[in-house]
Amino acid sequence: MTSKISEFRTSGACGTLTGLTCVQPSGINAVLPYWLDDYLYQMPGRPSSFDHFEFQTALAGHIYGMRCQHCASIPSKTRHAFWLALTDVVHSSMEKAESSLSKKLQPIQDESALSDLRTETPSMENRLTCFPLPKSLHTSRADVIIQSSDHANFPLHKSILASSSQVFMDMFSLPQPSDLKDVVNGLPLVQVSEKADVLRALITVLYSIPSEIPLSYTEVLALLAASQKYEMSAIQTFIRAEVAREDLLGPNGAESLVYAIARKNRLLPEARTAALLTLNHPLTFKSLGEGLKQFEGWALRDLARFRKSCRDNLLSCLESYLDNQNGPSTIWGYCSQLNIPTEPDYYGNVRPVTGPTPPLWLRDLFTKRIGELKESFTNPLLTSSSIREQYLEALRVHIQTSGGCTCLQTHALQGEEYGVELEQRLSDVLDEALRQAFV
Repeated sequence: MTSKISEFRTSGACGTLTGLTCVQPSGINAVLPYWLDDYLYQMPGRPSSFDHFEFQTALAGHIYGMRCQHCASIPSKTRHAFWLALTDVVHSSMEKAESSLSKKLQPIQDESALSDLRTETPSMENRLTCFPLPKSLHTSRADVIIQSSDHANFPLHKSILASSSQVFMDMFSLPQPSDLKDVVNGLPLVQVSEKADVLRALITVLYSIPSEIPLSYTEVLALLAASQKYEMSAIQTFIRAEVAREDLLGPNGAESLVYAIARKNRLLPEARTAALLTLNHPLTFKSLGEGLKQFEGWALRDLARFRKSCRDNLLSCLESYLDNQNGPSTIWGYCSQLNIPTEPDYYGNVRPVTGPTPPLWLRDLFTKRIGELKESFTNPLLTSSSIREQYLEALRVHIQTSGGCTCLQTHALQGEEYGVELEQRLSDVLDEALRQAFV
């Protein structure tokens, strides 16, 4: 597709836009306006931008951002001819890719399987009736039709859409041709890439009727992504508040997939939450499984960098607890258990470690966790919620086997505070890694 789109750009969109003037021409012999050339340039890397709504949004953003009257006055026939030419280029590229792929794949579907598939696929008529609007929503004075990607039509009001979305406001402000091609029941038609169930949920939030927030976390992400796409910041805030109020379950085992979807749709709060939760699981191609297909390359890179940063921060924090002279472990005094760890000297002889050290049971706890972290950052990482439990369990085992020492007294006086501080410090270093990774 890259070469085809490149030819399309340099040919003035197959001649459909030859002679077009703009206040911001592109650098390719000024054949296309900059906004249009940039829209086409990004298409091979982001195929989802091949969407008529995306094209209209790019045009509206340019007209109102650059105050370009030249592009605002492009005739509807010219825009229509451009879109048909672009559609031919994209479809021919896709057909060529599909043809090449089909030659490499062995057919695995027989006629009976295809027959079953046809019987299971709902007809267009059925799909149009699957998502009726709520009865409390009155659309008798609707002045626009929003059509979902699965061809469900929603009669709505431009004023409601424009008041909630800057994207729709800009679109509806564009001069409308008198001979509209896309019309349903006498109303202008706007086609969008969202499915009917997502649009219905979004509509219930836009209007003053009971909202229908999805119960599935992935469906909530789709709803948030739609509000992000159409620049509905107030709607996004409301959806997030409703999700928090309803105490909706989070990713629940699909943390990496949720992270990938959130990053793809620029949902930073959800991406941060999911990224933290992925630390409880391994990060390997095998563990990602089918979810790997949802990742953009840069998103997977950022997740790996975040995880390594978390590992490094945790190492630094735990190593500070081995310093009984200047670190947080100075509260621990003499222990009846052997409290003198050893290390090899220059000649390979074993000698005692100089200076005070934590009790061996505590030192063993930290050195074991440090060793696990150094082994690989792709393994599940230590979390702040688990370290306190591990500390208490190590202390319990030590007290039962030591026959009595000052460690129990130290814990009774300062141990609770020590455990809370340990948990908080680990939480802080993870939060710091999160802030640096996802600005």
